[in-house]
Amino acid sequence: MNLPPSMLSTIQSLQRDKDLFPSSSTHLFGNPEQASSTIDVLQRLVNTGEELNHSLTLYSLASSISNPKLSSLLRQQCQISNSLHLSEQSRDFILNTIRPKITVYGEDIPLDPSAIPGWCVARFERWGSSVGLEVFRDEESKPGRILLVFGGKSLVLDVEFVVEPTFTLDHIKTSFALNNDTHEGSEQWDAFLFRLFNSFVKEIQRPQFDANPVQVALLGLNVEEQLKRLVLLDKLASSSDGGGIQWFTETDSLSEKLLIVAVAEASEIAKSLDSSAVPLDIFLQRCHGLPLPYLSNSFLSFLVHVSPAAYLQLLHSSTDPSLSNASEKPSFDIPLQIISSKALQLTGCVFATLSLQNTPGRVSEVVMTGGPRPAFGVSSQEGLLDHMFPHSKKPSLPEDGDLGLLAARETENTWFLDFKQSDRQGLVMSQGRMHDIEVIVNPLNDSTLHVVSSLVGTKTGMASWVDMLINSSNSSATSYSTLYNSPSDAHPPLRIHLSPPNEPGFILERVPVQNMKQVWAILEVVREQCWLNNTLSNVNWSSGGLPVEASPDDIMDDVDEEELQAILSGVLRQIKPLHVPVTITIPPPPRPAQQTFDDLSSITPAPTPANRPKLVMTSPEKPPSNGMIEVVVTYDETKPKGVAVELSSGVASNASNLSADMMEEIVRRGGVLSLVGRLFGKASYSRT
Repeated sequence: MNLPPSMLSTIQSLQRDKDLFPSSSTHLFGNPEQASSTIDVLQRLVNTGEELNHSLTLYSLASSISNPKLSSLLRQQCQISNSLHLSEQSRDFILNTIRPKITVYGEDIPLDPSAIPGWCVARFERWGSSVGLEVFRDEESKPGRILLVFGGKSLVLDVEFVVEPTFTLDHIKTSFALNNDTHEGSEQWDAFLFRLFNSFVKEIQRPQFDANPVQVALLGLNVEEQLKRLVLLDKLASSSDGGGIQWFTETDSLSEKLLIVAVAEASEIAKSLDSSAVPLDIFLQRCHGLPLPYLSNSFLSFLVHVSPAAYLQLLHSSTDPSLSNASEKPSFDIPLQIISSKALQLTGCVFATLSLQNTPGRVSEVVMTGGPRPAFGVSSQEGLLDHMFPHSKKPSLPEDGDLGLLAARETENTWFLDFKQSDRQGLVMSQGRMHDIEVIVNPLNDSTLHVVSSLVGTKTGMASWVDMLINSSNSSATSYSTLYNSPSDAHPPLRIHLSPPNEPGFILERVPVQNMKQVWAILEVVREQCWLNNTLSNVNWSSGGLPVEASPDDIMDDVDEEELQAILSGVLRQIKPLHVPVTITIPPPPRPAQQTFDDLSSITPAPTPANRPKLVMTSPEKPPSNGMIEVVVTYDETKPKGVAVELSSGVASNASNLSADMMEEIVRRGGVLSLVGRLFGKASYSRT
């Protein structure tokens, strides 16, 4: 039953979908689909408000309804409309409840081992055909072997399996036929595809009760996804306005150039630390990411940040003497083989991956040519800043006749810097740093230039970036508390209090980029945020106060008569306090009040000491002093270990047992929050 639209039905249509309005802030660099739908919802709200205003105006101008029959019919129509709405709302609720979300069903692995080779090869054939490749299967030319050939417009992929005595993947070879010339794929390219196919082959041959059908299905989806990327590159290389073989060689050629930059930066750090092997965590703290080609896809990935816990796990995994890294360039304290194979599985490692995607519409062609970022404080490599990624714009026309031509629209193959890893969400970013990334990508887009100055420092009613980071419910809280205990009992327990800054947060997932200068500049912003995120998420926070560990009666039971007399007589002894109160603040970086386009450095703040991320920790001094301890920990890529620690003057004079280098080492190893406790424990007791 279709009724004409009314004010009631218009309002109810907005209330029907509980997911219509996003529960958190959205951004085009986070979830583009959700951000676009949010814009559509806001436009729909504006239109609905105008319609309601128009209808109410007409009702106010109309004379009162005096016909009782008409009034009764209108009341009946309202009841029917409300009943229909409630029925539709109940139906939608039931469907959303019982309808499964995105589910990966397990593969139906044959129980008969002799049937596995044919079934496995058939799966590869199916995936190749589904993405648009021609697949040829040959079992006769080589007895005991199966040869699969995947063919595209210019791509040829040879995959050979050994069937007897054990079903294994023998080798993979890629080649490209362009302009009457044949090019061989690189060894790294072939090795990546071999790992991709072999992971599926090995998983299906595990013992019957150890095989995981869901894991096999996920590996199969990954194979299909990577084949889709190969098809996209194949079409671009074969197009008339494409870059030819450059689409297939971009990862190899770019990774070689970036490796030179990494070697130069690592050499400078090795000199400053007087060490032959560069610590990986210090390198990432001070440099521009570690390039790792063919890590998770056929493009280039960057290891941006590694937490102290993840670094320790990688360090313990590199104790095998067969994994010597003496000949590697750059030479880290952790072999590149361990980094490539282990880091992806660790939650404390942050990666950024270049990927090519076919997106509708057009991406801004403005390219950043000035500005203070990237700042190569360790080693300057100006030659690669202007390196542009290959691109090709062409209307994407479906090959299905005239109807397809009518439905065709212009698409663009866009390079993205992707921070989302498998099933994990992207990175929590503050609004200020998200704005810095916006300006890096498009410095002439003035729609968001004044957003930060208008929102930061005011109560916006939404969760701050700290709330998004440490509060699992993403709800806003006025303060957070935690109890920090020293594993070695070096200081009393610290009762830490954190007040979230009044700055909204966003989830960063992917950013469109066009050249290496944008990539390096974005990585500089991201590594600063990663340092803050890791420092704050090292402990478990609770919103509100902490429970009391002991009652006053229990406390008095532990105090003897001698200690009471010492307190009454004014002689202070080394009595360990129950806890030391510590307050942490995160000062927002200063930003210009008014920004112009005369100089890009006025739009994007340079990484100077004034706007580097920092934590300020304050606590009372040890009795009998009545002053305050203030410790400022700043992210500083120019320092030997990537951090700087500053103490208040009174504390600095009494902290002779803790040198600046020692405190920076404590911060490096994840002990930022313990600095106040260590200073408290090192302070000498005085007597009166």
